[in-house]
Amino acid sequence: MTNKSKWLTILVCFVLLLLLTGFGFKKAPGKGGRIASADDLKGASMVGVSGRMPDNSAAIFFRSLTGRKLGRYKGLKSMDECLYALKNGSADVIWTTDVTADYLTARDETLARLDTSDMAAIENTAEPRFSFGMAAADTEKGRELIGQINDALDYIRADGILDTLTDTYIDHATDESTPKFRQKDMVVNDSIHKVFYRTSKVLKVGVTGAVPPVELLDENGRPYGFCVALMDEVAQILQRRVKFIVLDNETAFSSLQKGRVDIIFSYGAGRITTESARGWVMSEGYLDVQKYDFIYIK
Repeated sequence: MTNKSKWLTILVCFVLLLLLTGFGFKKAPGKGGRIASADDLKGASMVGVSGRMPDNSAAIFFRSLTGRKLGRYKGLKSMDECLYALKNGSADVIWTTDVTADYLTARDETLARLDTSDMAAIENTAEPRFSFGMAAADTEKGRELIGQINDALDYIRADGILDTLTDTYIDHATDESTPKFRQKDMVVNDSIHKVFYRTSKVLKVGVTGAVPPVELLDENGRPYGFCVALMDEVAQILQRRVKFIVLDNETAFSSLQKGRVDIIFSYGAGRITTESARGWVMSEGYLDVQKYDFIYIK
């Protein structure tokens, strides 16, 4: 064996030894259960469901929110993709809302929520950060529709129906006894009985599945649960049949403004964070979100 070959063999063995022992290599936060405190977010890789905010802007936002500089933030198409990234180690933590964090951690005992008690920007809020509501295009027709939806929400809130739906399909979404309310179960598709408005036009409702259990999609991509049950009640009052259209969360508002859907079911109407130059109008909120949460593998 030549001297060159000997040195090459020694170099290869040395590199293999480094790889096997991990010497000189820093493991990414979150792998091997290393995400255990808020400080572990520094340099971590975070994912969330894509929205209208670009990834680089989201990274800046979460830096200001958590007080730690992330290694990377990447928006993905769905919560399922976020969970897959967390499980395969390509992400250290998932950003989501408290209602979704409740749902995810109840379904999967390997998941946990990060302690955010020292994050003032998250914890020190005297009121909910935002409420989920419905959005329509900012047109005469859209504003009229939102006014009617608000009337319907006021009615089912006063009647206790909204509380019942929230308890069944949000608070107990993971219970085996909770029915998977689907479009075939909607009274509005058989006999409409709560008459406030009369029209034969179908109401096209955009759902994304981005915020389970507020919106849930089954294995065939069909909406079920809270979004369907609530729209059944609203549509009975509006005297309109419903057609659900599944949208990507990132492009949902362009679909709304192009007239592909009449409303988007689930959108956060911010009380703390405001947006300018919106091209849509919001309904009253039907579900409050108190805080953001960060999910990691135990």
